[in-house]
Amino acid sequence: MLDTYIEDYFKKNTNSKSTALLFSGGTDSLTCLFSLLNLNIKPILYSFHLEGVIHDDIIISKKVAEHFKLTHKIIVIPNNLKNLENDVLYLTQKLKINRKTNVQCTHPFLHVIPKINEEIIVSGLCADDLYGTSKSMSIKYSKDKVGFDSARLKKMNDLYSSAYKPIKDLVELYGKTFLTPYRDKSVVDYLMEFSWEELNKPKQKQLSYDSYIEYFELLNVYRKNVNLQVGSKIREFHNILLESKLNKNNRKRVDEIYKDLYKEALIIES
Repeated sequence: MLDTYIEDYFKKNTNSKSTALLFSGGTDSLTCLFSLLNLNIKPILYSFHLEGVIHDDIIISKKVAEHFKLTHKIIVIPNNLKNLENDVLYLTQKLKINRKTNVQCTHPFLHVIPKINEEIIVSGLCADDLYGTSKSMSIKYSKDKVGFDSARLKKMNDLYSSAYKPIKDLVELYGKTFLTPYRDKSVVDYLMEFSWEELNKPKQKQLSYDSYIEYFELLNVYRKNVNLQVGSKIREFHNILLESKLNKNNRKRVDEIYKDLYKEALIIES
């Protein structure tokens, strides 16, 4: 079962060091939490929300933290244009990222990571790549195991998929160790054994649910995946950049603004 592989990963990498968990209350961060608890490790939970926006992540993460009596720190992302402009400049010109998903998914962690004191930071990042939760993957590969495997391996070989590299770079910038079990070879190899339907039927991420069924049934917290930038309203928040001073070329899409800023930094450096 999946829990065995994730727990083995943590046994090899956590030791007795203080541990933080980036916690959305979604399936992937829950599987990390359940495995840590099975190993008698009680992580400090870190969640975030955009100022003025309380989404399901916060509601569920609070519920879980209270049930297990875990310390739960909620970081508020400032909801104003000036802060957003500064953050996007840092993301595109210092961290050198320009993909829309990378910029928007990494953005909250500019505010979360500096608040973490623990030596180890755990994340369920990249599980979506292995489960094929995107609409396009579910349509293309639900009946095509060979194509599914190829698409998954491509994502796992892309360090920027799921914003893995920029978030990891940010964690390491603050001198922390980043643990992501869903990028561990043994976990990846195990999940690669299954077809899309075996992983996601009848429930999305059914294999995760079955592996930790006692916890999921006890807490009644299972839910389908929602992309980080969508559920948190970060995506909509970034749209105000279209009316900002950063939109020097009157772009119609925010991803074009990210690319402009990224290229601008490269020109200045050269």
